[in-house]
Amino acid sequence: MNKRMKKVLVLLLGICLVPTISFSQKDKKGKKSTTTTTTTTTQTNTTPTGPTWAKNENNLEYLFHKNVEGPNAKIGELVDLHYVMKSANGQELKSTYKAGKSTLFPVKMSVFPGDIYEAVSLMSEGDSATFKIPADSMYNQIFKQPLPASVEKGSKLLFTFKIKAIKSQINTLKDAYVKDSLRKAELKVTLENQKKIDDEKIKVYLKTKNLSMEGKSTSGLYFQVYNPGKGADIIKGKTVTFEYETKLLDGTLVESSVLNGGEPSYFNFGYNEVIPGIEEGIQKIKEGGEILLIIPSHLAYSYKEKAKIPPYSCLVMNIKIKSVK
Repeated sequence: MNKRMKKVLVLLLGICLVPTISFSQKDKKGKKSTTTTTTTTTQTNTTPTGPTWAKNENNLEYLFHKNVEGPNAKIGELVDLHYVMKSANGQELKSTYKAGKSTLFPVKMSVFPGDIYEAVSLMSEGDSATFKIPADSMYNQIFKQPLPASVEKGSKLLFTFKIKAIKSQINTLKDAYVKDSLRKAELKVTLENQKKIDDEKIKVYLKTKNLSMEGKSTSGLYFQVYNPGKGADIIKGKTVTFEYETKLLDGTLVESSVLNGGEPSYFNFGYNEVIPGIEEGIQKIKEGGEILLIIPSHLAYSYKEKAKIPPYSCLVMNIKIKSVK
């Protein structure tokens, strides 16, 4: 064999013997490892193999669909993630995608080896992976529910997680506290401004109706006593039975004893069972008394909506006290 023929033969052997690099899935520290194997290609048309599942020391089987370098989720952190939970036969049991939003998953100490907490702790931000987790242990020890009929005893559940972000639980709680504080501060300013707006509305109402009220309390409640009553005083702990009619400033009837089937209503005085305007107003009369109240929104339902009553509504109420016991 001459030198030229030898070179051709060496090239052909080099094509057939190709070193390939395969990446294992993340180990528990989140590092990728590489192994080199030599395979001999005997034909050009080969049958592709399916995905390779990995298994850790706790027999947790997993398959990474997207493996991003970065620190793994740690105990005490909150993981913003999407997940799909399926039975071994592929039936979808739960999914955040159906709700249209991800969920915050708190990473905790594992309840049993190879559980969802261990699974998520193998992942970093941007990862996507599927895990096989024993259904019996999952339902008994984490869900605290009996195994559903659709899940076979001894089978494994398939959890597919997609990590959007990993957050510090402390920082997340701080952010929520700051947002809540800002919301409350803004609401307080709104309510203070609303008191002035309501008072102007009530004054316009009184002028339009040519009404002259007996008084206005420091809280902003307007009242007119028609009948002071001669019965028992209304004090804390007493059960007050009364008839009433409630309208908006535009005259819309929104509540009344008649609408309530003609039956009087009752409540225990002094326990915030009715709006503040009623409790404050009826203290000006006794059992058998009758009073007209014009209640600004902060003494009614404020920014909340109730049935036919829109947010920030002032109320005009006629009240008759039937009994105090």
